[in-house]
Amino acid sequence: MLKISVKVSIGILFSLSFLIFTTAKLNAAEIVIINMDSPGEGLNDQSAPFPNQAGNNQAATLGEQRLNVVRAAADYWEERLVSDVPIEVEISFDPLFCTSAQAALGGAAPLDISTLADLNPELLANTIIDPNDETFFVSALANSLGGEDFFPSADIIAEFNSSLDNNINCLGVFGFISIDWWYGVEGEQPAFTENLFSTVLHEIAHGLGFFSLIDPNNGTLPSNIPDSYSRNLVDDSSGQFLVDMSNISRLFSLTNSDFLGETLAWGGTNANLNSGHIETGRTVNDRLRIFAPSSLVIGSSVTHWDESFSPDELMEPSATPTTDDRSTLQLLIDIGWAVTIPDEDTNSSDDNEILDLIIPILGTLNR
Repeated sequence: MLKISVKVSIGILFSLSFLIFTTAKLNAAEIVIINMDSPGEGLNDQSAPFPNQAGNNQAATLGEQRLNVVRAAADYWEERLVSDVPIEVEISFDPLFCTSAQAALGGAAPLDISTLADLNPELLANTIIDPNDETFFVSALANSLGGEDFFPSADIIAEFNSSLDNNINCLGVFGFISIDWWYGVEGEQPAFTENLFSTVLHEIAHGLGFFSLIDPNNGTLPSNIPDSYSRNLVDDSSGQFLVDMSNISRLFSLTNSDFLGETLAWGGTNANLNSGHIETGRTVNDRLRIFAPSSLVIGSSVTHWDESFSPDELMEPSATPTTDDRSTLQLLIDIGWAVTIPDEDTNSSDDNEILDLIIPILGTLNR
């Protein structure tokens, strides 16, 4: 059985198409949070909770505040994904990269990937993937398509930066104001905080398949088999999909944004046809742009929407306060997920325009 356990550091991974869609509520997914923190730290931190900034998040400890936000993010995805198989997510809070000007807010990756044929050849009958075209799927999606749990481990590993809280050396402002996580889920985000809720939503999406297995060093694919995300990447100028390119041409496409008029874009039907709200962030051929700057950014290039998106989208590489996931949900449909679109999922950007004013003084917040 050709299965790959993803053991590389989640900080250096690139993030992971076909047609399944529902507007009616079917079997909502269940997301199981697995607390990986040791006693007294991270989700188990017994420090006093942050006062006056947690919104509707009432908790007795800092660890409980964090866990409440993580659980709220899991609930959010449960309302949008359709799956009979629970999705297990390992979560931890640890000190990650952070300076006075830059910070890694978090990282996530799938723990396993596999082709459907290697799990059960009959699974191909449930998809529109050509049986002759092998494709890697992240474990959460493979389980959903197969209707059973094929993997003994959890599906997603996610890590968040515990250095932000009460630390003027981590994104400190004016040398004496610390940037803290905001532990609210609803309501107005205070100044000098970073939104944990939207960050957890973002990282879980990577583990769900907003993730590419293309090697950023040489353009190769593992065992020369593409994943369901990379199957949808296209060179906008030529119209050639990356999976049909040579390794060298594919490698060039990872950093060809705006070079000689070429742009890396999303080729999936659903996201491109159902993202009319995106005002900027499209190519000349009306495809959604993928983040592919001329200098490769390990962990960000290829696995995010482009930063030119307006309004902002959940899966941009640098932190924004938005939870607008409309294009992201359509992308998940393109890679194979059955998705429920909530009636209220219109995500007005009015509040974001105010909150965006906070971001420039925070430096670069990557996720």
